[in-house]
Amino acid sequence: AVVKDLFAGTIGGCGGIVAGQPLDTIKVRLQSPQTAKLYRGSLHCFIKIITEEGFLALYKGIASPLAGNAPMQAIVFGMNGNANRLMDRYVPALREKPEEISGGKKPLPNLARMYLAGTWAGIGQLSVCVPVELIKCQLQVQQDSKLKLYKGPLDCAYKLWRSGGAFGLYRGFWATFWRDAPTY
Repeated sequence: AVVKDLFAGTIGGCGGIVAGQPLDTIKVRLQSPQTAKLYRGSLHCFIKIITEEGFLALYKGIASPLAGNAPMQAIVFGMNGNANRLMDRYVPALREKPEEISGGKKPLPNLARMYLAGTWAGIGQLSVCVPVELIKCQLQVQQDSKLKLYKGPLDCAYKLWRSGGAFGLYRGFWATFWRDAPTY
């Protein structure tokens, strides 16, 4: 069941990344100080990227989130299950309580328990998510092939590491923490 859930989560996550990447690229271009002034809005950005850089430019930086998806899913599933087992053992007030439904017993969801387990999982996935997103965004804002700072995701990770050490890969950690931790 765990392998099936992990596989389904990874495939679904990758599908979501592929579907959402063009919009994410447009969002990052509009938010980045280096590129925001080049566009009048979302539609203008979309058209300009396609006409000046080609359709595939909408998918710049996609390798990083695709590669990071499986480890992030594994961390989320593992930490969520871990948190639920710990709460069962050490926090009796948060145990799921059976409720009679149509003659059978079905656990009644405990919203506090779900929130705490999800937050724990959200915190855990940050170890992969923050560098993946940073690399993706750095690659998305490169629009001129002559002035490319990074050749690809590995080159970007290497240069971020060289310029800032391990912390260089975690720039933006706290913003991502507050965005992601409470939403899993």
